[in-house]
Amino acid sequence: MVWSILVESKHKSDYQKVLHAFLIVVIAFLAYANSFSVPFQFDDYPIIKNNLLVQDICYFADPSRVMGTRLYYYLKLRYVSLLSFAINYQLHGLDVWGYHVANIAIHIFNALLVYLLLLLTFATPRIENSLLKKRAPLIALITALLFVAHPVQTQAVTYIVQRYMSLATLFYLLSLTLFIKWRLISLKISSLNLKGFGSIRAGVYLFSLIAAILAMKTKEIAFTLPLAIVLYEFLFFQGKLRRRVLFLMPFLLTMLVIPLAFTDLVDIHQPLGKILTIISKKSFISTPVSKWDYLLTQFVVIVTYLRLLVLPINQNLDYDYPIYHSFFDLRVFLSFAFLLSLFALAVYLIYRYRDQVLVSRLIAFGIFWFFLTLAVESSFMPMVDVINEHRLYLPAVGAFMSFTTSAFLLAERWKNHWPLAAKFILPTLLVSVLIFATCSYKRNQVWQSPVSLWQDALKKSPNKPRPYNELGAAYTMQKKFAEAVPLFKKAIQLNPRYVYPYINLGLAYSSLGQINQAIILYKKALKLDSRNSIPYNNLGVIYRQQGKLREAEELFRKALEIHPGDAVAQKNLAKLHEKTNSHTDGGHPVKQEPEVLTLP
Repeated sequence: MVWSILVESKHKSDYQKVLHAFLIVVIAFLAYANSFSVPFQFDDYPIIKNNLLVQDICYFADPSRVMGTRLYYYLKLRYVSLLSFAINYQLHGLDVWGYHVANIAIHIFNALLVYLLLLLTFATPRIENSLLKKRAPLIALITALLFVAHPVQTQAVTYIVQRYMSLATLFYLLSLTLFIKWRLISLKISSLNLKGFGSIRAGVYLFSLIAAILAMKTKEIAFTLPLAIVLYEFLFFQGKLRRRVLFLMPFLLTMLVIPLAFTDLVDIHQPLGKILTIISKKSFISTPVSKWDYLLTQFVVIVTYLRLLVLPINQNLDYDYPIYHSFFDLRVFLSFAFLLSLFALAVYLIYRYRDQVLVSRLIAFGIFWFFLTLAVESSFMPMVDVINEHRLYLPAVGAFMSFTTSAFLLAERWKNHWPLAAKFILPTLLVSVLIFATCSYKRNQVWQSPVSLWQDALKKSPNKPRPYNELGAAYTMQKKFAEAVPLFKKAIQLNPRYVYPYINLGLAYSSLGQINQAIILYKKALKLDSRNSIPYNNLGVIYRQQGKLREAEELFRKALEIHPGDAVAQKNLAKLHEKTNSHTDGGHPVKQEPEVLTLP
């Protein structure tokens, strides 16, 4: 009896689900078969490779050891994702294979949760007798396959540090699916007047709540999860308002988890705008872009996201995206009008068919989901990068949900009038899945080395300084200093206040024996950013080589004071105490990696 209540499936449908799950796994491996050996890239260095926080699991037992530093807020905000990196490190050190296995496993599990979410939705009271009920397994399968195969997801899967996004999505989807299951179990128990299943119901509800809290401690995008649950409840279920508010309230209270991470930093009696500004600066690297300009730019960015989902060409790790300053700029206005029309369509689908059992609710929910899950990173909280492909990972669930459901609805409507067109819809969707999987495989080839990744970014963003800096850093790692120097100079020319090209150019000059030039560049970097630990560390290395051990020690300690999790500075300090004069760390030049300590 318990099994039938929880699973609600016959043997035939069980076999079908197993087959569908197998197809999802196969497509995932086809898309990511060449990604297991992709090396650490970009923010993987400061977050994983050179981060004592990840390499010393004791920090997770006592976060106060880094109180007052950015690392402390990393721990408070993203404890779960950082802990997952720490577990990886404990199991296999810096062998990238294990990190990729974990990322791909998370991606597959997310796709399976998308599949389950759709199946459960077709069992809810509002659409269980809809026109597409018999097509529910196929709709669920195609949605999951699009999700798992689409190349725009590669940045959240192949880029190791973006486990932030995929793991938060896992808990997000898990919490919602468990909530739906709890509601369906409750309805079945109530309709059959069964007793003795209270512990099962309570257990499913509790695990849903725990998953919500874990999502909040993985990445800030989970802030919208309680709103997604509330939206789902009122779109797909019915009941007395007071009772529904009571069981939704614990989920709404989980929204406090993220703000409470800042209780020792923000005076809650300050105006809301000031509180948000402080949180933004602590959560993300500060940016000169105003809230209003960021919001205007996001209207255009969101349209770009939709274009990427339909036509994933010219993907780029580092977009050179313009900042818009006027609502009446043609691109801003047209983008806003298009997005407003899309949102209005979702509202219309709910209102127009509010008393009917139709899948229009599912299409509308997918549209609302897309906007809601983008809200944290694509609204008025300015971030350094106005656009990043990994931000589409969770919103893509809603987009694919609406798209696939709409396609099957058209096939159902056309089967009598245009039978040939109706028959082509499913094969077209399946071919799209295979094309997307192939594109993911090809996109993963770009990630095979820092040089290929940043060459690709530089080709697509030739007027942005960061690709020049990062490509130069990649050449420096290969000891191709002559090729790296002009790239760093170009980055400085494009943005004289960009600190990292000065640091990396200093390292290149130091490696070429031009020590005085290197010292000048490190000091320039410190003038630009006195809270950056890297120039202190690199100057310390030079002074250690020159026999100025006391000055070197002071610089290494200053680097660790700013960034207690700096594994390179820690090792250099240890070597100093051992009275070594090595300029290398593990066979690589000290601090040559492109290190940007940020929350992507």
